[in-house]
Amino acid sequence: EYKPCSLFALLDIILIKIKTGTAVGAIPKVAKLCSDPDAGVRKKAIRVISSEVRNYQPALDEAVKYLPEEIVGDGKFDAEDMASVDMR
Repeated sequence: EYKPCSLFALLDIILIKIKTGTAVGAIPKVAKLCSDPDAGVRKKAIRVISSEVRNYQPALDEAVKYLPEEIVGDGKFDAEDMASVDMR
């Protein structure tokens, strides 16, 4: 019998797929969840995005395209300087 998984489990699966390179197109979908009304969903989505972009400039550039302006500001980030990314 099929049982739908929770959103948290789904985000964990996406995180694993991102880390293994099999989650093509996941960033836009997860970025939308960073503004979800549920604080738990937002926290998990932000964790997934953070794990994807950490020290990897192409992923960071892609994430900036989809995250809200109030989060990314001018959108200029350097993946080699994650301390400055974490401060925003």
